[in-house]
Amino acid sequence: MKTGENNDSYPKMKTNLVAIYHHPGLQRLFNEIGRQDHRTLVLWAIDTGREILEIYERTFPEDPRPGQALEAAEAWSRREIKMPVAKRFAKETHQAASEGKADSTVGLSERNAAAAAAHAMGQIIGVVHVGTHSTAYAAYAVQALVIRNAESDPEITLVKAVDYLSNRLAFWASSNKDKG
Repeated sequence: MKTGENNDSYPKMKTNLVAIYHHPGLQRLFNEIGRQDHRTLVLWAIDTGREILEIYERTFPEDPRPGQALEAAEAWSRREIKMPVAKRFAKETHQAASEGKADSTVGLSERNAAAAAAHAMGQIIGVVHVGTHSTAYAAYAVQALVIRNAESDPEITLVKAVDYLSNRLAFWASSNKDKG
């Protein structure tokens, strides 16, 4: 029997944010995040955010708010916009997440994955502000990936998601170190 199957000896892994955030598999990534400088975390979150954004856009292609939040994070990181403007985009993308989660025209799994992805986009703006938002971004990103792949074993999906985020973080840490 697979880990993700529901019986007494192997309960199905919970995919709510608290369970994801406290999952042992995510703690390694959190430790890696804690060793990075702010610039590396910004580059990493913006880079990986593009894949996470696709989860939202596949479900709600007509809603530009999470994409605009990612663009605002990029613009803010380049000092093209000020914090109050970026925060407005974060607020709007968190609102998109709430609205998407309530949209009964879409299946529950799809809207939950999309909502997690939208929250991740809002957290990227937080990462640009302070690096401590990186753990919330990572948790929402992993949650979105796990829920999106609901037909797969959630433990395996979580490990793959953490590996992806860790590998991209290592890339940006190495790239940023090379630039001094």
